[in-house]
Amino acid sequence: MNELPEVATLRLVWQQQYVTTSTGPPRLKTTQELSPAAVRVHSPYDPEARYSSKHPSEQPPGRPTEWVGSKVHLTESCDPDLPNLVTDVHTMPATEPDVTATTAIQDKLIARGLTPGEHLMDGGYPSAATITASAQRGITLLAPIVVQTGRNAGKGTFTPADFTINWAAGVATCPAGATSRSMKPDKRDLVTFAFSRRDCRPCPIRDRCTLAAEHIARRITVHPEPIHQARMAAHTAQHSDQWRKTYHARAGIEGTVSEAVRGPNLRHARYRGLAKTHLQNVVSAMAINISRLGTYFDTKPATQRRPTRIHQLCTTYTPAAA
Repeated sequence: MNELPEVATLRLVWQQQYVTTSTGPPRLKTTQELSPAAVRVHSPYDPEARYSSKHPSEQPPGRPTEWVGSKVHLTESCDPDLPNLVTDVHTMPATEPDVTATTAIQDKLIARGLTPGEHLMDGGYPSAATITASAQRGITLLAPIVVQTGRNAGKGTFTPADFTINWAAGVATCPAGATSRSMKPDKRDLVTFAFSRRDCRPCPIRDRCTLAAEHIARRITVHPEPIHQARMAAHTAQHSDQWRKTYHARAGIEGTVSEAVRGPNLRHARYRGLAKTHLQNVVSAMAINISRLGTYFDTKPATQRRPTRIHQLCTTYTPAAA
């Protein structure tokens, strides 16, 4: 009986939620004592469901988004003069960040013979590694690239994009014209350029470069040359009018997600387990595709809906109509 999956799940839930004591009954663990959400069983009825949330800064103030379950990523075509069809459905645990889905989605599209020339994605999907991997596959990854990272991000200080790097010489030049004194790789497979205190202390624009103590010189840490150059090229391109015009097509997927939520009720799983939930998501995408293909091949003109009484009143008595 101890080997039954149901019993093993209950045992795991007990171990994750309670602490045994030598002086009294078990007690519930505090928030700090709980296991990470990625491994914590939230419901014994669905051991694969996970709790996740979006930081309040990503939503209107005071409205954090929280849910228990999984996460689904929809990919659709956006060819002109053709119906936008869902080409991939990727279901994953709710705690997995979006960036981990980028390569997996592209691998499935390539396997189906649907390799995109341009892949338009949200800002949570790109990274230096995925941009480079996409380029090696012949895919141009179009997504907002953020270069303001670290403790001083968002405080108006210079970012690594403001530094000029001569990879052949192993030297970085700051906006004030000073050159770095060393270039060293670190354990994270990144490259750090360190500047001299002799240059940083008297620098007239130091307050725009670093907020560290006066005796600490500026350092920048970037990816290796091919990844850094691909990332900077993508960051530069996103400020052009052509990039904005092309990226505007990505707004269509937001309408697709809304259609899947309002129609097949995508945000509510009818089944337990990630595999069955994925099947539900696939069937929902198929329903959307069938509906869109029906609309596309329907040669009958759409019947004009009779205007409502309130619509007639608004169009008749508005100042513009008068």
